[in-house]
Amino acid sequence: MAKETEFVSRKRSRNVIENPITDDRDFPFTDLTLAPFSPPPTLAPPQSHTRNPLPWETIALVQPPQRARRNNASSGQKEYVVPAPFRWAGDSFAKVQPLSMLISNGILSIKGNLVCKKCEGKVDVEFNLMDKFSKVWKFMTENNIGMCQRAPERWKRPILPNCEQCLGIQSMKPLLPNKNEEINWLFLFLGEFIGCCTLSQLKFFCQWTGNHRTGAKDRLLYLTYVDLCKQLYGDGRFNQDLLQYY
Repeated sequence: MAKETEFVSRKRSRNVIENPITDDRDFPFTDLTLAPFSPPPTLAPPQSHTRNPLPWETIALVQPPQRARRNNASSGQKEYVVPAPFRWAGDSFAKVQPLSMLISNGILSIKGNLVCKKCEGKVDVEFNLMDKFSKVWKFMTENNIGMCQRAPERWKRPILPNCEQCLGIQSMKPLLPNKNEEINWLFLFLGEFIGCCTLSQLKFFCQWTGNHRTGAKDRLLYLTYVDLCKQLYGDGRFNQDLLQYY
């Protein structure tokens, strides 16, 4: 029995060697070679479907016209350097030199001209720089809160000196030039004569100093006084030690 079993197993192994498997259906994994890698095909981007806008959509897409901005003093006009009409004037219109520079240059008095409204007589007036400035500064610091950014009556109707020729009472007014570029702003500030300027002249000052110039006259007058104070002593404090120079 053992011999028969050994004979049958030998016969089966001989058949397997003599008759190998050739049908792919019996053993599908005959070819085990790897194919070269090919990237996946690229897909085209989706095309956007455009359509003609509807009438109401066309109206909504229309942009309103842009309004041209007015030239600001801080953008282009401050860059101009003009010849100073006075020794104490700055390098631009409506500009004055600070107190420290005036004192270092020996400019301790400011001159100007007054003209009588009745007899038209002209006189030259000279103001002490530190004396007049300290009076204006003291008035501003004591009454600034109550001004509400409006010029008080003292500035709107300045007290004018009397005429010595015709004895006119408060008839001497500052002589204002025809050109705004030649206005002696420091002389008007020290004498508190800026209220004699017209609205157009105040707008000219605010234009060249970067202030808003579309308000009422008392508003522009207040801004003119404040701006000149900043130009003379810009840090907001008046040092009483400067009074020793006059």
